[in-house]
Amino acid sequence: IAAEANLRLGNAGAAQTAFASAIFNNMKKLGVDSATSAAYILAHGVLPAANADAIDSVAKQAYIALFLNPEAWTTWRRTNSPVLIPVAGSNGVARRFVYPQTEYFRNAGNVPSATLWSPKLFWDN
Repeated sequence: IAAEANLRLGNAGAAQTAFASAIFNNMKKLGVDSATSAAYILAHGVLPAANADAIDSVAKQAYIALFLNPEAWTTWRRTNSPVLIPVAGSNGVARRFVYPQTEYFRNAGNVPSATLWSPKLFWDN
């Protein structure tokens, strides 16, 4: 988050520091040895010069670090990165949760009519 925020504020140096630090600290938390972490950071830990590409790199690494955590889905919805390919025959990758049946039963007057998985929310990219 710090890397993305610094990129959006135009602080490329601070973004690079936060980006490499986040990758290293996540790998440390997972028990990855220092040599492997250093090699990974050397290969993937330098942000591209273009701001959009740099935000894409930050989002991809966040998605990797947060995999199986619901926050990875939130990061994807906010940045559209990484590119997710929907399962064949599906309605696409879910962009919102479907309202539960209890909401229709107890609060039908306040449930929006557009409750499919695919319509984007007002802030969604």
